[in-house]
Amino acid sequence: MMYSDLAKFMPASVRTFVQVEEVDLRKSRIALIRRLLDTHQMSEIGAALDTLTGHFSPDAALEHVLYTMKHPEFRPEPFTEPHTPMGIHGHTPDLRQYDAILGVSKA
Repeated sequence: MMYSDLAKFMPASVRTFVQVEEVDLRKSRIALIRRLLDTHQMSEIGAALDTLTGHFSPDAALEHVLYTMKHPEFRPEPFTEPHTPMGIHGHTPDLRQYDAILGVSKA
């Protein structure tokens, strides 16, 4: 892998990721990339590794980053709820009043 002619076609971040001196780490990283290629494009893996630059353990976080890239978090638009009076919208109750009614003490 270190001297492969095909390495020059990899994204720079992938090439850097797999071209480490420690043999066992290199083997595990190559195996990880090979496994990830079953479900992801090499360019996606490279983009994920770009976001992990400087991360203390990119091996552990790579799959999580790829997952979040394919499945962004769903954030629905707030819905309009016409039944609550406008004077109460955004009101945060003082929980100390409830604690006093219930006899709760923070001892």
